[in-house]
Amino acid sequence: MAAVISRLSLPTGKFNLSGKIDSYFVGLQAHEIASQVEGVAEVCSTLSTKNSSNVKTDREISDDIENRFWRAPMVYVQAAAVSVKDGVATLTGSVQNIRELEFAAQKAYDAGAKRVQNYLEVKE
Repeated sequence: MAAVISRLSLPTGKFNLSGKIDSYFVGLQAHEIASQVEGVAEVCSTLSTKNSSNVKTDREISDDIENRFWRAPMVYVQAAAVSVKDGVATLTGSVQNIRELEFAAQKAYDAGAKRVQNYLEVKE
């Protein structure tokens, strides 16, 4: 795991996470751990995922995300729409549960997205 820099503002209980991490799930884990610390009222994150592969075009990232959605048995995105601009992926459509929502975002990061705007709707 790459370095995660954190800072707690005592009067407000706001906990800030920043730095580069190896994967989206490392960021989720850091967020979860930080939220369990006594005195933390809010966790803010500007963590970014390192991408060790070659830089892809927006089109290549978009195509890769869609392929990963189709190949992933653990996520089914209904009416999926993927757009990528300047490496930022925007996901829309619907999923069955929060686990699929998080998994879809991970697939976008795995495909090379620098950041993911996840607008998927959970249809529980």
